[in-house]
Amino acid sequence: IKSSSDSWVRLKGVQSVKFKSAVSELTAIIVNEIVEGIYSEEPKEEEITRSKPSAQLFSEQQKQKFQDLLRRYSMIWSEKPGLMKGYEHEIKLRDYSPFYLKSYPIPNAYKAEVEKQLQEMVDCGVVSPGTTEYVSLLVMVKKKDNSVRICLDARFLNSRMVQEHITPPNPEQLLMNFSDHKCMSLIDLTSSYWQIQIKESDRKYTRFSYNNQTYVFNRLPFCLSTSVASFIRGLNQVLGSDILQFVTAYVDDMLIISEDSDMHFIHLERLFCRLQEAGITVKLKKSKFSCSEIEFLGHIIKPNGVSMDPKRIEAIKDFPTPRNPRHLKAFLGLCGYGRRFCANLENLTEPLVPLLRKGHSWSWGPQQLKAFEDVKEAFLEVTMLCHPNPDWPYIIQTDSSDYGIGACLFQRHPSTKEEKVLAFCSRILHGPERNYTITVKALLSVRYALQTWRVMVLGQDLTIITDHKSLTFLKKCKLLSARLARWILYIQEYDFKIEHCRGVNNETADILSRYPVKGSTGEDFPRSSGSIETYVTKIGAEFKEVRKRLQNIREEQLRAACDLCQKTKIPRAIEGKMHHVISERPNDILCLDLMGPLPVSRGGATQLLVTVDAFRKFVKLYPLRRATTKAILNKLRNDYFPNYGTPQKILSDNGTQFRSQTWISVLESANIKHICTCVYHPQGNMTERVNREIGRILRAFCHTKHTKWATMTAQVEVWLNQAVHKNAEYASIKKQPLFDSKYVPFCK
Repeated sequence: IKSSSDSWVRLKGVQSVKFKSAVSELTAIIVNEIVEGIYSEEPKEEEITRSKPSAQLFSEQQKQKFQDLLRRYSMIWSEKPGLMKGYEHEIKLRDYSPFYLKSYPIPNAYKAEVEKQLQEMVDCGVVSPGTTEYVSLLVMVKKKDNSVRICLDARFLNSRMVQEHITPPNPEQLLMNFSDHKCMSLIDLTSSYWQIQIKESDRKYTRFSYNNQTYVFNRLPFCLSTSVASFIRGLNQVLGSDILQFVTAYVDDMLIISEDSDMHFIHLERLFCRLQEAGITVKLKKSKFSCSEIEFLGHIIKPNGVSMDPKRIEAIKDFPTPRNPRHLKAFLGLCGYGRRFCANLENLTEPLVPLLRKGHSWSWGPQQLKAFEDVKEAFLEVTMLCHPNPDWPYIIQTDSSDYGIGACLFQRHPSTKEEKVLAFCSRILHGPERNYTITVKALLSVRYALQTWRVMVLGQDLTIITDHKSLTFLKKCKLLSARLARWILYIQEYDFKIEHCRGVNNETADILSRYPVKGSTGEDFPRSSGSIETYVTKIGAEFKEVRKRLQNIREEQLRAACDLCQKTKIPRAIEGKMHHVISERPNDILCLDLMGPLPVSRGGATQLLVTVDAFRKFVKLYPLRRATTKAILNKLRNDYFPNYGTPQKILSDNGTQFRSQTWISVLESANIKHICTCVYHPQGNMTERVNREIGRILRAFCHTKHTKWATMTAQVEVWLNQAVHKNAEYASIKKQPLFDSKYVPFCK
């Protein structure tokens, strides 16, 4: 039957007796085709009228002819998914045991939209009510326009599925196939996956539930791990090798490329005919026809080359300053999409990459900010890459430096010597690569360039230009290094010749490898001028500080390398500006504390009484057999007070030894004021800091025999009193009596 659009309609299952009644029913509504129960709406006339080809490529007569072509194949223009004929998707599982997963709750604000879309899917035959033993999760995905999309969370199903290894082609390789083409069209399929039918016996595996109702997918959902492979295989089967000669398909985006408008018209008609025969529908609104420039895979395809999409450049330009590694990773990922167009991207981003490494703290400074702005500026000046000409020879220009390697791929006209840049590549040198000799680095840049552009240059007439003259003898030299031997054997696969170019003339590749990045590849430990030693903390920040009795940096490094010290020493951090009880003169405050119980030492000592003069930081240690008030008072009255003077105040914790009635009465009789630290906060007593040092020293010198600690106390006193304190800036050497009120601090 010929329809109102002058296209033939094939009726299936219509008996000749009922032919007249069938025709009368069709006249009630405008129909283009009824095939296996699929209804395809005719696009509105204004949509076809708006779909005009480029004015520069088509004349008015050709435009009218093009619109007639759209009307003739109007059955493929529909907002509803069609049904691909002759192909069904099969689901193969490794484990067929049933499973049931409870669905996520849908927010109330989106329930109406979900129910509406679910009903549309039922009307289009995408899903249908059904009951099976397999139930997956239903999830809602929010789109950019704030609408929602119903998806199946099939992660559990995918884990059981037999995978297919058909992947889309490499986008960079696709973008190299558009030379000598001046007319292009882009076709966008309508809900591409939903146009593939699932085998009826396999639909039970795609069941999901919503609002106490269960559904199964009749068409291929987006979420299956085999969806992409199945769609690519089905589309290739429909198009065939003859159509794929002028159609570049990346999943559901099909780009038709032709040499001129006349040939393009023929290509479009052949493609429309094939799609119509297969029952595939196309979105007319999203399709573009007969353009000289077209957006494809985030790039702008032009007759003379490929450039980045201005929207992506604008996104890089407006990207805010990263605040954490996650934001920085997003920025570098956005920039990495256009690395082929930026001549020195790897060198520019080198100061930013360490911030993403494991164990590296986030430290955003002026150097990182400058690199961030330089990357933005570089993308504002990106180069348009030309289409390769198969008749022109390929040339790779390489260079290397102490920091990185780079290369430029271009072609040169045999007679006019016109040059066309095809691509850039560069990367920084990692770890041991920076220790390579100049020759090895130069050969590494050649090897990296050949690996990057292997698909393009393998089997082609190739010239390699380098500023390292020793590489010109690459095919003749004697192989003395195993690494060089392996690389040269790899390079021999290519048909190439090497030419030498002076470094001053090797500007393009030189920029890629030698672009200056301030401080990005400097020394691991920057040198510091001055007489004060520079130290580096664990997080890499510099600080300057006078340490205890340091004579030179070599002695400090020797101590830091001591295995025993590293095992016994407790890590220390600089405290904030909080002060203990302030002492104004010697014998003003005496701080006391007990360490123990310790291993039983000579004489049965198990406790250690620590005394510290708060003013001079003078330390005196007394081993005790028992931690009692009587034992402490005996040491103070018989040794400390007679030899070093009686303090005006004694500071201690709230131990029972220092709260007993005997202790209180003795101090009152001696006219000594007793001060206690805060409960559960012993840090108020400076002996706590001394205790830590005592413990460190005893662990180091008594690790072989723990019981000899009591015999070490005299030597420990000397070491502690010889140490220079940061706050006091003098040593606590007991050369002058502590009770001398005229005492002048010993200057360092």
